[in-house]
Amino acid sequence: MKPKVLVGSLTSRAKDYCFQDWIGNVKSFTYPDFELFISDNSFDLNYSNFLKGFAKVGHIDPAGKTTIEVLCESHNQVRDYFLSTNADFLLHLESDVFPPSGIIEELLFHSVDVVSGMYFYGEGSRSKLLINVVEDFGNVRNANKIDHRISDIMFADGGLKRVFSCGIGCTLIHRSVLEKVSFRYEKTKLMHPDAFFYHDIFKAGITAWLDTSILCEHRNTNWNHNIIFDNDRRRNQTGIL
Repeated sequence: MKPKVLVGSLTSRAKDYCFQDWIGNVKSFTYPDFELFISDNSFDLNYSNFLKGFAKVGHIDPAGKTTIEVLCESHNQVRDYFLSTNADFLLHLESDVFPPSGIIEELLFHSVDVVSGMYFYGEGSRSKLLINVVEDFGNVRNANKIDHRISDIMFADGGLKRVFSCGIGCTLIHRSVLEKVSFRYEKTKLMHPDAFFYHDIFKAGITAWLDTSILCEHRNTNWNHNIIFDNDRRRNQTGIL
């Protein structure tokens, strides 16, 4: 029997510029049986109601909260929904990351507890993979400790690599991991909840892996542009993600 998979994502109306393409990409996934859950952190329920035409939807009210607080609540809403189902794996997929259509099968193939696909962050020659290969909590290092795209490409040789942490935007996580580890933050550290997640699974003895044969498109440069939903481009009206 094939494992049951939940695809879980965080979003807000600020990411509507790529939603139609993103949902089309998710619908193209070739895995035969998966469910989609979206945690929306827009400032009202209008976008959540719109999203309900495509997926199961939860809402986090961002009013009066910091970005990190909202992200933490949204991550945990996805986690809590996942644990309320009988799914075996969560594919944690950011709402501006576009993996290949066979992404679920490709990540399941490795039979590990945490495994990700790659994507670049940033633009042009300054773009890089968000990868730490050594324990270095509190500092961002890429694959070869050199902030340069060429070193990342050399690292990405198509093999399965053990990492300390990486971008969680396309990550398959086994149920047993999420039963042990939640998302959190600390007010004294400017670290996002996904960074704490990798730190905490490392401390729990859980290995994170990266499939360097998988490269996803990352559309993270046009926030609030070409918004389809209601053409409201005011940042404080759209939400965190």
